[in-house]
Amino acid sequence: MSKLLTNELIYRIYTSPKEILEDEITWIEENGKFKINATVQCDLVQNRIRFHGWFNPHYKQMAFNLIMDDKTGEKNIIRYDEKIHPSNYRPTGDSLDGPHKHIGSEIFGDGYTYFKVNNIPAHNPNQGLEEFFKELNITYSGIFPVLTYQSSIRSFL
Repeated sequence: MSKLLTNELIYRIYTSPKEILEDEITWIEENGKFKINATVQCDLVQNRIRFHGWFNPHYKQMAFNLIMDDKTGEKNIIRYDEKIHPSNYRPTGDSLDGPHKHIGSEIFGDGYTYFKVNNIPAHNPNQGLEEFFKELNITYSGIFPVLTYQSSIRSFL
């Protein structure tokens, strides 16, 4: 992490009110996966902050990122994954598997897993997106995007 993105600033961005700037955001299908992107306004920083999410219906996996651009490139403020990697190592040296969060850090970047996730529903991108926005204090004044996906195993409506 660059000096610009300190642990204190990461925490303040994580907890401060934020707003989606686009009038409309939507899931877009691309190569069998669904993606969603938005620009996020946070009054604490002038740097561009972006939200990025994706859902892979084949593996029933999703991820959500809050990313800030700074002088040295993209920096994840927070990333939610659900078992995208076989296991993730924590600064404590033990591993954590399953749905988890990566919080940006001056020392570790976002490579370490810090928290097991219980509040973001695994395998449901619609509820997951709403819970991610709620946890990060992100408001969106438009109609909340709904991913409609039909499969023989599961339906997201």
